[in-house]
Amino acid sequence: MNPITHIIVHCSDSSFGSATDIRDWHVRGNGWRDIGYHFVILNGDLGQGLRLESMDGSIEAGRQIDGDTVLRGDEVGAHAAGMNANSIGVCLIGAGAYTHAQLGVMFSLLEELRRRYSIPIGNIIGHREIPGVKKTCPTGLDMHWVRSTLVGMGKGG
Repeated sequence: MNPITHIIVHCSDSSFGSATDIRDWHVRGNGWRDIGYHFVILNGDLGQGLRLESMDGSIEAGRQIDGDTVLRGDEVGAHAAGMNANSIGVCLIGAGAYTHAQLGVMFSLLEELRRRYSIPIGNIIGHREIPGVKKTCPTGLDMHWVRSTLVGMGKGG
């Protein structure tokens, strides 16, 4: 059993997509058994010229987790080498530009997960912030701003 201690924010590095697309990319492209992330936040661009504003900011479940405070077996993600066993992976569809709807939902999701699993705001990090990782993910998202905003949300309620 692995206690959940972190939330790691990612981006898809694609302008379109869904949890289904990412699952396909991870399983077929990488040979993984499932999608690497636990949650995917859509931007409304589903690909092949299909944009649905009503999908902008939607959250789709990726790898399933239950409500307890530990990750077991299939709950362990494949999104951050060295930290998968203790972290929840959240992926924003996009590559450096995210919609207002996505960011609003991201903050709500991060706050809900943080409270549910008693994760300190300082343990909500971007993939690129993991020591030794040579990634830019989540591209264009200032994680210091994300954490500051979450601090403000906590004071308000």
